Amino acid sequence: TKAGIIGETLLELEDGGRLVVSQVFPQHGLRLGAALRATFTKKGGEVSIDAATLAPLKLKRGGTVELVKLCGALGLSQDDKSATLVFEMPVQYHATFMAVDTKKYGLPQTRSRKYLLAWKAGTYGGLDEATVAASWKKLVQSLETTLDHL
Repeated sequence: TKAGIIGETLLELEDGGRLVVSQVFPQHGLRLGAALRATFTKKGGEVSIDAATLAPLKLKRGGTVELVKLCGALGLSQDDKSATLVFEMPVQYHATFMAVDTKKYGLPQTRSRKYLLAWKAGTYGGLDEATVAASWKKLVQSLETTLDHL
């Protein structure tokens, strides 16, 4: 690969035996620092990752493994479309949605749409999730208007 181009996603073994994403190939859509928690397949369900599971990799603290090799060592097949790696994220997000009848907002449409608000925990100080969600919905509802369409 060219200098500076990331060619593979790497996971590093940290203290405590956790595998953490240390380098991300852009198309993989992972976050640096996410810790591998489990695998999931339709056939086998969710299986936790522990020291025994990682033993065949023979990794020492600070050692890395490529994502493709890890999946092979965990017995995940690229042909199994349900095969999923489950990661713990170092941040927490909250989300809410609401249905909006677009004609009530002055838009020349007659269909309902759903809008999503997602935010990182702590973004709004000490406000809890329910309060933020309710405030957003109230704000959106306050934008309702009557507008005659020609």
